[in-house]
This record gives sequence, structure tokens and C-alpha cells, in this order.
Amino acid sequence: MQVQAEAERRNSWRYKVRDGIFAHLVSGIEAIGRVLDVSEGGFAIEYVGDEKPLHHHGTLLQLFGSGKSFLSDVPVRRVSDYALPSQVDFSSVTMRRMGVAFEDMKPEQKDQLHGFIMENSIH
Repeated sequence: MQVQAEAERRNSWRYKVRDGIFAHLVSGIEAIGRVLDVSEGGFAIEYVGDEKPLHHHGTLLQLFGSGKSFLSDVPVRRVSDYALPSQVDFSSVTMRRMGVAFEDMKPEQKDQLHGFIMENSIH
């Protein structure tokens, strides 16, 4: 399923991904979370955290699921990060949503990303 807002500023379509796909971000953006959607330009994750990461740039250590690594060692930039409304009033856990843009991808990483989108997006 493609997701695109009317006033969308992105250059490429976002695709919802199947459950069980995760991303691990390191080197300045420390987070591990569930991937919500992905495009040729980046992805969004939902993760547990109390506050925003300190840096805007980092590395996608790994995009993975079902015991398989799909993409790794890609420079990324955080473009958004905000707390999600709590589903339970008494919970001390804060869920956040982060939008991440890919930077300086190598041609083989772009090929891996295209394969990932084809294999894991919900059509």
C-alpha cells in the first residue's frame, strides 16, 4: 500500500511495511524501533524513548526482520522526532516516532533498498 499526503513534500512514495521489520540507528542517533513505512528517500520508525536523540546525523546500523539483514551501514539524518499520544494514562513508557532520511547511499545499498521495498511492502 502506498501512502502519500496531498501536500506531500517528499520526492518519493512511502510504502507501508509488514510487521516484524526493525531498524537500529547508532552513531549519534541512538534508537531501535519498528519500521512503519519506507521510501527511496528514508523511513519512519516507532520506538521507546524519553527524549530526542542529541544529534541529527547517524548511521543505520541495520534494517532487519525475520532473522535477515536487509540494509546496513547507511549514513542517515533525522528529519523529525516526536512523542506519540499515550494509549494508557498510567504508563511511564513514552513512544516516539522518528522520520529518517538516507544520505550518500552506495549503488549496491540502493539496490538492496529496492529489493527490500519489493519484498516487504504491503501492496
